[in-house]
Amino acid sequence: MGDRVMRAGATGGHEPGRPVVAYGNSLGTTASMWNPLLKAAGEDFGAITYELPGHGIDTEHGAPESFDDLVRASEELLLREAQEPVVYCGVSLGGAIGVRLAADHPELIRALVVVNAPMAQPSPAFWHDRAEAVGASGLDPLATVLHERWFSESADTYVVEAVRRDFRSLPVAGYAAACRAIADLDVREAAGRVRVPAVVLSADGDLAVDPSNSAALAEAMPQAALRRVSGAHLLPAENPAEVLAAIHLAIDLSEEPQS
Repeated sequence: MGDRVMRAGATGGHEPGRPVVAYGNSLGTTASMWNPLLKAAGEDFGAITYELPGHGIDTEHGAPESFDDLVRASEELLLREAQEPVVYCGVSLGGAIGVRLAADHPELIRALVVVNAPMAQPSPAFWHDRAEAVGASGLDPLATVLHERWFSESADTYVVEAVRRDFRSLPVAGYAAACRAIADLDVREAAGRVRVPAVVLSADGDLAVDPSNSAALAEAMPQAALRRVSGAHLLPAENPAEVLAAIHLAIDLSEEPQS
């Protein structure tokens, strides 16, 4: 994979006995999307946030060529930054990465929170077409409709604008490459191999990923609990309390004796 690595944007809270949560971003967002949740969490647990290749602070690095590249990069980051198994909380693409990490590297993951994540791409061609469109026209045409697909009408305007501003700041080439990379995303087989406790959140107003994906993921993972909640695709930014509650539940489940 060469230099297609993720770089930690912020770490903290590595204290003995204190849970650490790693946060996996959605495509087209930066680690800042987690700010509302991190503020709500306070000192409850430590945090590892990071940027996807081609996103945020990692603009000088190459972009991934496949979904497997993203999973390997996430694994490398956790090996470097985490001093103990983490609770991995991911939204959309980040959630799918978490499923693969928990299946392939259970020694790194103590529990999993998956938010509005796809099981597989229904149309890989869609993502290749988007990459071409972005390469030709830039990010602005997409930025104008993000609030309709990622947020509900009741979302905080400040949060929506902050996410849209971060999206517009992304390198066009990096975002386009990431679109091509996720065209082969498929965690259907991996989900059945997840043996850590998992909480799957499905937002009733998600227009970006069909909520049936969440139900299928929860059914496929042997120790998963499905929670249907109000909100839209970027639930951690719009309704952080629901995601925070899921993280606490995942931590509690991970502390129960395993049969």
